[in-house]
Amino acid sequence: YPSEKWDQYQILGKHNQQNLALCLAVLEKVSAPVLAKEALMSFKGLAHRMENLGSRNGILFVNDSKATSLD
Repeated sequence: YPSEKWDQYQILGKHNQQNLALCLAVLEKVSAPVLAKEALMSFKGLAHRMENLGSRNGILFVNDSKATSLD
């Protein structure tokens, strides 16, 4: 799916979007059901990991608090 635009993905972070694009390409190669692609395209990521909290006055607020946890 290289022709797809990055901004259509629900997940934040170019590195995450690139990983998602690879997964989508593999699904296409193995002729996976369309439902699998739809599930990936709607995946928003895990809570507290690059979680889009919304924007205000043009500023995007992202919760990445798990990136700093001791666990």
